[in-house]
Amino acid sequence: MRKRIGVLSVVMSTLAQTGPAAALEVPTPSATIPAPAHASGTGDTVLVHAGMYPESINLTGKIITLTRFAGPGATFVSNPLGMPGQVLCTGGETNSTSISGFTFVGPSPTTGAYEARFVLAAGAAPTIIGNVFIGTATYMDFIRTYASGPPSLGPGPVIEGNIFLNGGAAIQAYAYSTLTIRDNVVQQCESGIYASATSQLTVSGNTILGCNYGVSVWV
Repeated sequence: MRKRIGVLSVVMSTLAQTGPAAALEVPTPSATIPAPAHASGTGDTVLVHAGMYPESINLTGKIITLTRFAGPGATFVSNPLGMPGQVLCTGGETNSTSISGFTFVGPSPTTGAYEARFVLAAGAAPTIIGNVFIGTATYMDFIRTYASGPPSLGPGPVIEGNIFLNGGAAIQAYAYSTLTIRDNVVQQCESGIYASATSQLTVSGNTILGCNYGVSVWV
């Protein structure tokens, strides 16, 4: 049975993990997201209450749904200084790992070119759906993907129904990435999609406005 884990505290999350799987809705928010995410099990849903969360979240290969409890535009994740990304998927997450409903906001433009990566998927294939990404400078890349070998290794990330505003590359695909990119809106970014020639992309229904480049491929 799947259970729903709200963001409250390390203690509450741990207690929820030790009992039988059950529906759990926490009425008050915690200061952090990682603790209940790490305490979750396969198929669980982590509900994040409204607020601003300045942290980096490593999903450590979890097959979970990470989503917001409140309505759109109420749950923000910001990039802490010195962190490689706001959400890290580097443990083999599959399309069944879902990240949805958040507003990701960039740090000060003085932070540095490579500290503003919002979601990093390396050797993983999460589904990133229905989020808003807001940058503060053209060097900020919103979603960056890597694969460890040829695309025949399996399906890659699904990026669907997101909004990207004021950044560098909305979606950047490196090293044999296999991506499904559909129904996103990109505005005022350096490029909509920036991909290596070794990547395999399935692209449909996206809107790219006010960008220097729509889709770029490098060799």
